[in-house]
Amino acid sequence: MTDPVMPDVQKRGPGRPPMRQEAREQVHDAAHVKSRESRIPRRRKSFNEDKYFIPPDLKQDGMDYQWCRYSVNGEVDLPHIAELENQMWVPVLPEEMPGLPHMRVEGMIQRDGLMLMKRPDYESDDARLENEIQARKVAQAQVQGLANINLGQGFEVSGQHTGVQKTVEVTIPDA
Repeated sequence: MTDPVMPDVQKRGPGRPPMRQEAREQVHDAAHVKSRESRIPRRRKSFNEDKYFIPPDLKQDGMDYQWCRYSVNGEVDLPHIAELENQMWVPVLPEEMPGLPHMRVEGMIQRDGLMLMKRPDYESDDARLENEIQARKVAQAQVQGLANINLGQGFEVSGQHTGVQKTVEVTIPDA
């Protein structure tokens, strides 16, 4: 045998003989194989879909929707549900959103231990305002606490500002 690229070089033979026989003989006929190959695979589940998305056309105007904890490790969290009801959240009934399949359990819409709840927008606005006021009070108390710290002997501040600066002043040099 000779190599077509390098005709002066002799090639060795085909190598060692096969150690085993061919695999089993073909079981299916060609028509069966062709029909199996022509099937289009269907997507069963997309991993980048938001399974908690509620289409806007299913939501009532003037209502705020939220997924709230219903159970933890399969145990219903009754104290948490009572607290949600005190904050005016009510479960959304499956009849209110007929376009959400595979999510209806026990007369409410659930998914992975969460249930869909709703309350009027004005209640949610009030709750957000209360949370903001409470957060500002906590921050103000912390700022006052930092301003009144006694640093001890040797760390006296002589007439310097001892508060917390809440804004950043940027000076732009004249060009």
